[in-house]
Amino acid sequence: MSYVYDVPSLFSYDEALAHYELTKPFNRGRYKGLRPLINTKGGRRHSELLLEKKFSDAKGGEVLTVTYCDRVLVEYLPDRRNKVFVSNHGGYSRSAALIASNVLTNLIGGGKSSAYFSAYGSSLCFQDVSQEPRGWIDLPKNGAEFELKEWEGQYDCGREVILLTDAPQYGYYIRRKVMNQKRTKWGAFIKYAKASAKMVDPEHYNRWHITRDHVDLGWGKGTAPPQLTAKQFYEMMCDEEQWGKAIHWLMYTCSYYVGMKTRIDLKDVSTKIDKVLKYMYADELFEQRKVPSINTNGNNHFVDSKGGDTWI
Repeated sequence: MSYVYDVPSLFSYDEALAHYELTKPFNRGRYKGLRPLINTKGGRRHSELLLEKKFSDAKGGEVLTVTYCDRVLVEYLPDRRNKVFVSNHGGYSRSAALIASNVLTNLIGGGKSSAYFSAYGSSLCFQDVSQEPRGWIDLPKNGAEFELKEWEGQYDCGREVILLTDAPQYGYYIRRKVMNQKRTKWGAFIKYAKASAKMVDPEHYNRWHITRDHVDLGWGKGTAPPQLTAKQFYEMMCDEEQWGKAIHWLMYTCSYYVGMKTRIDLKDVSTKIDKVLKYMYADELFEQRKVPSINTNGNNHFVDSKGGDTWI
C-alpha cells in the first residue's frame, strides 16, 4: 500500500488547529489519548498517522505536528501561521517514503495548488508544476520550511506552496570528458547491446516467452525479469561469457507493448547502461558546484545513493 485516502487538506496553522479540536482521540490501544490525522471511519484505522499538539518555547507556543510511524512529518508553527516545516527523514523504507509523500501532497499540496511531493529511495522530493524548470527538487536532509499562500483572482482562486531556504545550495555536474572516456572503455559492450536491440525479434521479449527464458538463464520462473543492482549488471558487463545474459535482461526491461506489438526502446538501452556507469564511477564522474538555487538535474541521486547496490 502506497496511498492513503481521506487525508485532510490543512493549509494553515488555523486549519490544522480547527481539525485537531474536532477530532476525537483514540480511547484504547497503543495510541490512547492521541488523535488521528484522518478523522473518518476508515481513516482512523491509520493509527500510524497522528496529529499532535506540543508546546515549544523555541517555536513560539503550541506546535501542531503530523507524525508518521513515530517520526515528525510536518510542523505547523504558531508564530508563523502561514508557514510549515517539513522533515526529510532518511531511513524510510521505499513504501513508507511513498506514503509520506502522498500524505504531504494531500495535506499542503495538490488540489488548488500546483505543488506535489514524491519519494526517491528513502528521501522526499518537491515539485511545483507552475514554475520553470519543472524538475523535482530534493528536500535538504535536515528538512525545509514552506510558505503557504492563498490567492484570489477575478474568476478563480488557488494556493501557492513556496520552498524557503537560506542555506547554500550545491549541485552535482557530470564531467562529460570522463563520461565519454567510460563510454569508450565499454564501447564494445555498448555497440553489442545496441546492435542486438536492432536485430532481435521484439516479439520474443513479450510476456509469453519470459518464463521459459528465465529457466534457461538460471533466473528461475516468473512473469517479469529479475531486479538487478548496478553492481550485478556491471559484473556481467565485465565477463564476456555473460554478455548474452546481460543483453537478454536489457531486452526484457527495455521492451514495451504498444499497438498490439512488442517494441524495444533503443534509447532506454543506452540510458540503462549509462546509469550503471554513473553509479559505479560516481566519484570520478561528478563534481560538486555551488549553485544560486536548488539544483534539479537529479545527479545527486548517483552521488548520495548506495552506489553499486542501487537497483536499476
